[in-house]
Amino acid sequence: MPSLSVCIPTYNQGAFIEECLDSLLCQSRRADEIVVSNNHSSDETDQILANYGSRIKVVRPPIHLGMVQNYQFCASQASSDWVAFMTSDDVAEFCFVEVLIDGVLRYPSAAVVRAGHSLVDSNSRIIGKRSLLSVADYVSADDFFFENIGGPKTFFEAAAFRRDAWQAVQGFDGNIALLGDWALWVRLSQIGGAGLCKRLISRYRYWERADRGLARAPTEMKDELIIYRDHILPLAEQKGASFVDEARRCMAVRSLSMLAKLSNNLDSTQLADIQDLVLSYAAFMGHACLAKEILETGHRVSISTSWRSRARVAARTVFESLRGWRS
Repeated sequence: MPSLSVCIPTYNQGAFIEECLDSLLCQSRRADEIVVSNNHSSDETDQILANYGSRIKVVRPPIHLGMVQNYQFCASQASSDWVAFMTSDDVAEFCFVEVLIDGVLRYPSAAVVRAGHSLVDSNSRIIGKRSLLSVADYVSADDFFFENIGGPKTFFEAAAFRRDAWQAVQGFDGNIALLGDWALWVRLSQIGGAGLCKRLISRYRYWERADRGLARAPTEMKDELIIYRDHILPLAEQKGASFVDEARRCMAVRSLSMLAKLSNNLDSTQLADIQDLVLSYAAFMGHACLAKEILETGHRVSISTSWRSRARVAARTVFESLRGWRS
């Protein structure tokens, strides 16, 4: 039977980590180990973790790390065949470990197994769900890479990856600050494909704050630039013209969305503060002229929601029923 480690990188999440740990210690099939990397928290996290004794493995990096670097450190402390992650303000469903292990057994050639999750608010009320309706039950390595060209379709808190595959690709890219999971899926697509488990296996805490999204936008721009420049385009060029064309198309679409967000929410002074980043990002992604116009004239980019997008949302419940999804 394959073994599974659940890794929990945490920093100052004392208000939520107990609920997270309790959910993982009350499973239909227990994890082989739970590894918590306490990134030098200054709240009550230390005291809470101490209460769990030998039921969890607590580690601490030598110095305070960035978020993705703490992911890397935490994974490096795991010893099982497979590794799953749970952020410390999220909650595992009773079936979390069992479903992932079932997926591992069902898809022995996969580098990744994945499932869906619910969305909860700050008070743990369920406000939505994310089911992978647009992906096949199993995708090959090439198809897994292709789907990640436009952005991740694998949820960090509802997936597991082979530890030997993670080691083979050297894990997370430490140059990335926020979007480390996306880059990891791209890297792992060099090793194998991805299998799908049609269950909702965790609850992801969604913090709906517009100011938080805008504050993260410059960092996300840097991350996207690294992911496309250092990971996606080099792999696409190895695989052929159709992959390169898809990469260029997705770069244009994602950057247009980012420029629209910036142009509609930041004033000229705020844009001027990140001018060099916006210009370099847009030049690489395919919208250099548009970025220059935004910065020089204050032009606002408008993107409308198509009727197809609205129809997809309306049909979600029907598709889930037809494809056999269950909570």
